[in-house]
Amino acid sequence: MSSRIKNSIFFRLLIVCLSAISLLIAEEWNIHESFENNDFNGIPDLLSWEHSGDENWTIDTNASEGTYSARSGAIEHNETSSISTSAEIPYLPGSIKFSYKLESEDVYDYLNFYVNGSVRGQWSGVQDWADTTFALTPGNYEFKWEYAKYSDPGTCVEGQLSDCSGDGDCCSANWATDTTADCLEQQYNCDLTCYGNDGGTCSSTSSEIDAVWIDNISIIGHNIVVDAGSPVAANFTHDATPGGVVQLDGTNTYPDDNANLSIPALAVWFQNQMKWYSINDLDNVLATGPNPTITLDCAMSDDITNMCVGEHDIVLKIAFGSFSEMDTVHVSITEPNQPPILTATSVVDTVNIANNNGIPGNSTSVNLMSQYFDQVEFSDPDVQSDGTEDPLSLTWSDSEGNALSPLQSVTAGDYIYRLTATDPYNSSANISLSLTMIEVNEIPIVSIAAISESDIGLNQNSIENQEVQLFGFVEDEDNCDGSCTDADVVSYLWSCTQEDGTSVDFTDDTSINTSFTSPLVSTNLETETVICTLQATDPFQVISETNTLSEPINITVYNDNQAPVVSITSSLKPSVNEGSSIDVQLSELISNDFISVSDIDNDLNFTLEIDAGDNYTLDNSTITPISEFYGELSIPIRVSDGFIYSGELY
Repeated sequence: MSSRIKNSIFFRLLIVCLSAISLLIAEEWNIHESFENNDFNGIPDLLSWEHSGDENWTIDTNASEGTYSARSGAIEHNETSSISTSAEIPYLPGSIKFSYKLESEDVYDYLNFYVNGSVRGQWSGVQDWADTTFALTPGNYEFKWEYAKYSDPGTCVEGQLSDCSGDGDCCSANWATDTTADCLEQQYNCDLTCYGNDGGTCSSTSSEIDAVWIDNISIIGHNIVVDAGSPVAANFTHDATPGGVVQLDGTNTYPDDNANLSIPALAVWFQNQMKWYSINDLDNVLATGPNPTITLDCAMSDDITNMCVGEHDIVLKIAFGSFSEMDTVHVSITEPNQPPILTATSVVDTVNIANNNGIPGNSTSVNLMSQYFDQVEFSDPDVQSDGTEDPLSLTWSDSEGNALSPLQSVTAGDYIYRLTATDPYNSSANISLSLTMIEVNEIPIVSIAAISESDIGLNQNSIENQEVQLFGFVEDEDNCDGSCTDADVVSYLWSCTQEDGTSVDFTDDTSINTSFTSPLVSTNLETETVICTLQATDPFQVISETNTLSEPINITVYNDNQAPVVSITSSLKPSVNEGSSIDVQLSELISNDFISVSDIDNDLNFTLEIDAGDNYTLDNSTITPISEFYGELSIPIRVSDGFIYSGELY
């Protein structure tokens, strides 16, 4: 194999020399091609070459470094010669760098560099070897180097020709044969010299060699290395806080501040992706960055006397896009600690505590902390640097070790409670205490009224769709020896149901006073009965799951009668001859379509009432026109459904 190191892939740190294949330097990699193998075989599994266009590229001895380079194929006007390859830039941005040389006609011929089909660089004229670099974001890429002579942009319509300068302008096809010299003498400075018809030049720097070269192609990317650092052993001084602050070390993670990244500040962004977690909770981030500090705790050891020990596995995880990797570091913590001391002057309390719900056998509340406050002493032998002892927390449990609230609901009898004093390290001491209870309580007395607050216990009447006020009265006096008015805190619950079991909706069913809207009644011949009660519960009834219920009251709801509607048919009218009378009956007026009657309350039976008027006499329902009157009589009539409307018959 050749000893030249030209075609290669680079990684920082580890160095392996493989001619035309790879060179490794740490975690920055570099796929490098300089054609020193005198062929286009590329680098196996890393880089391959494809030719396209009118002529293939060739290996040439005009090189920027070393011996060989790649040269464009020999092409004519309006032809191209291209060479391309592809690469993947995973996870982190990279770059592509290459050397190029030009020996072409200025303006008219171009070396075009494409990235995924888009032109990223374009050069023309005569140029000795030069280097250029393009930044690449993560992704898959196709790179193409194209030598183009007078390439047609493909945008000219029939009757037009592409300008030979390649600037995308279109010129009249007739100008190519109009005997006028092309270029500067042509209209609008249109360059048609490439068609060779009328003579003329567009002078510029150009070359007779007519070719372009590329060499030293480097595609640079970065591998990510996640390193959570070496195991940590932290020995803390006792300070009443289990554990302490530990500094993590992920500085060996790559890329770091020294990485040669193509995008400024990318290293800072990458370090912000360094997330630290507990191995038992990968959902909540403990810290961010290469070397943050975190607080870790410890627990009292079963194996080492008076020692708080913590064993933690901390995960450094980096995840973005499709990349996700993590590493773990073990952190050990030790901190000395002594358990608290708990004593009692007496472990028995026979104080009688009243039960205020008035129901023998039910429960009442006892605050264990205040009950035993003057009987128990507790302390901690550990003294902090400021001279204070460790703070202690006090908890209660029953004789079987079940945790209890200091506020207990108890009935008459003897009870054993265990008080435990615990320091911040979860070291503890406990003592058992006895309590004897008796109970006294009176239950609430409940009564209610509806519509009128003074009508306590009385049934009421209402009209549909009206607000019905409800009033509650509760008496509950406890703990007063009959001489005070301090009452238990009572909760309320109203219940009102119709005869079919349907519940009504209250403005607030838990207030002492409330209201509801009376239900609708479909007809005047029907009523709805709403039955209401008020339930009262004092705190001790809550414990025993009992309550006090008022006597029910009934509220009878009537239809809110609406007047019938009479419509007179303008085209049909009854008639009577001179000297005659007419008996006006409601049924005949309706059947002859003189009038129609409707009623929203679905009433079916109506009566007709006729009022006196001009030019006729009225005898009950008989109307007699006065003598010698001819014309139209206006007779006031009224139709009644026979029910109350706004307090009056209609």
